[in-house]
Amino acid sequence: MSVLDLPDPPVIRCYNKPGIPPAVQARLTTEGLFVADYDSGKSLDSAQVPDKNRRGAAGSAFNRIIEISHVGGLGVIRTPNDEDEIITVGEWEPNCATLRPIDGKLLKGVQMAHYGLLTPGDDHFEQLDALYSGGSSTVDMATDNEATIRGAIEYLDTQGRLRSPSTAAR
Repeated sequence: MSVLDLPDPPVIRCYNKPGIPPAVQARLTTEGLFVADYDSGKSLDSAQVPDKNRRGAAGSAFNRIIEISHVGGLGVIRTPNDEDEIITVGEWEPNCATLRPIDGKLLKGVQMAHYGLLTPGDDHFEQLDALYSGGSSTVDMATDNEATIRGAIEYLDTQGRLRSPSTAAR
């Protein structure tokens, strides 16, 4: 059973903005990988975040990683200030949590099982782009936009542009 078959999957809007170079952030976005850092090592406990001012944001991001890893979900990923204007849209399946050592940091995240890339001019791009106009938090719920995200996934599927981590390099 696909996450797309679930009646009410978690739906999130993510920014990939860990403390790594922007080019690496953008690469992870195009690979369907949402990651968070907050300098807490392997821990998904926001109390382990050294900067007390960032614990609330870390808790929100970590809670979404835990939830998506447990039940799967739908969503979009973007890199802040991306010059390529790429939005990754797709679905996460359960057990998708990952730890990745990247650029000297251990990043926690969730890997999309099926995803595609939208750029300006693609159907659904403008609607999904608007999800990012309301704030810059690392992750937000996007439940009100579930139909748009499902429509974008269907559009990418009919275009033959959905991929999975094992087929991304093809």
